[in-house]
Amino acid sequence: MTGDGVLKMSSELDNLKKYFGSARMADILALQVMHHGSKYNWHRGIAKHLSPAFSIFSADPSRLRPGHPSPVVLADFNPFNPKTADLHEGILIYARYPPSSTFKMTVEGT
Repeated sequence: MTGDGVLKMSSELDNLKKYFGSARMADILALQVMHHGSKYNWHRGIAKHLSPAFSIFSADPSRLRPGHPSPVVLADFNPFNPKTADLHEGILIYARYPPSSTFKMTVEGT
């Protein structure tokens, strides 16, 4: 969800909520943080509005430029289990959802 999307204004978040509907928005499992965690495609507090079970930053923090993910964006998503994946380090997601039991998921990575 989001990828290279832009959610820097609350109106853009409102449009996303309208598109997906309140039930789907209330149950976000994984969120690819918009535009690699750029502070120019984000606004303070958006992570709480999205509230994913975990958030994925597709970015290489060791690169000096363009400097993704931005520290303020990473801090905003910190309560939502942030993981970073890049060309060298990926993440593995194991999910199990049999009808007779509770959803179980593990995420491995940085």
